[in-house]
Amino acid sequence: MIARRIMALLCLPAAFISGFAALTVSRGQTVPMVAETGARFDGTAIGKIMRRLAEPAPSGTDAKPRVFDASDDLMLKLAIASEPLNHPAHKAYAAALRSQGDARYVPFVAAITAARPRTPSFIAMSLEQAALRGDLPEAFRLLNRMTLVRPNLAREFTPALLSEMEAAPASLELAANLEVAPAWSPIFLGMAADRPKLLPMIARARIQADGKLVSNPAVDAKLVKRLASLNDYDTAWQIYKIGHPDAVLGGFQFMSENEPFEWQLQENGNQSVSLGRDNSIEIDMLNGGGWAARQTVKLDQGKWRLRADLDRTGSGTQEIVISAQCATGGEEIEIARLGPRAEKLDARLFVNGGCPYQTIEISTERSFGLMATVVTLSDLEITR
Repeated sequence: MIARRIMALLCLPAAFISGFAALTVSRGQTVPMVAETGARFDGTAIGKIMRRLAEPAPSGTDAKPRVFDASDDLMLKLAIASEPLNHPAHKAYAAALRSQGDARYVPFVAAITAARPRTPSFIAMSLEQAALRGDLPEAFRLLNRMTLVRPNLAREFTPALLSEMEAAPASLELAANLEVAPAWSPIFLGMAADRPKLLPMIARARIQADGKLVSNPAVDAKLVKRLASLNDYDTAWQIYKIGHPDAVLGGFQFMSENEPFEWQLQENGNQSVSLGRDNSIEIDMLNGGGWAARQTVKLDQGKWRLRADLDRTGSGTQEIVISAQCATGGEEIEIARLGPRAEKLDARLFVNGGCPYQTIEISTERSFGLMATVVTLSDLEITR
């Protein structure tokens, strides 16, 4: 039921299809008036076949109208192929059939789309038919084809689809259907990630696909960030692991593109922060003050140690403060404070079973300085 409702959203009004057809007309061509084209088209090979298929039963008999079968389908495709330059007529005639509720419209759309699989207006017409049948896989295949031909048009369809999906997000399974649309799925996932109601369904599809679902790093990063903002760290971690299989329990990720499971670095007028070689963090400051780097790590219950070698260049006296806080909320706990003469970090952290995701933060205490001071924490790690 939900599939039928969702895809029904994509049913395009006749006026839109007529206008949409004009998008694919080559320069120098014109689209005739619908009525004029319909009359002219009835005299072509395609029109004759369509008219024969739609002829009513003879008066006064019990005979039924002919059923469109495989041989008719083949004849129609051959007729369409014999008129390759008649695109405007094909489009206008389809619009005329649709607006009149003509029974010839459905087989015509199927045949013309098969013969012209890269024409956006024909794809849109077939998309409508998939909607009416409630055929979600076929609709997604058509959206994928539209993405390959006209990605901007595929993007225009997607928000309306998402709005309809928000009505009943829990009852639709997406993983298998999105797998048949590798070009369109990143567009869909990227837009859906901005809609909190759809996040659980989208995340479930991303995980259930077991890496088969086509996404991209930017889309996955958005999903991870949105889920973490809702305190769903377990799901966020599973999606992060899809793109980062080397991420391990109790390990820092020395990258800074995907928060919260990679380093977030803060730069301001008081200090700048960067990642260096040998798993290092470098803080360049004049006065310092405020948090410099933070990352959420997954830790199981028990005792953990944070270790690093500390190197300081310059005469600044700013202290380096290391703290930890449960990622889902709670009190921030200071676990180390390193003065100007400190050469190593060796701090202890106990994690209880109720909070496996801990945000480790490195900050500096503000202190007036005349010259820049650079503090480097190298070989930074978490161990048992």
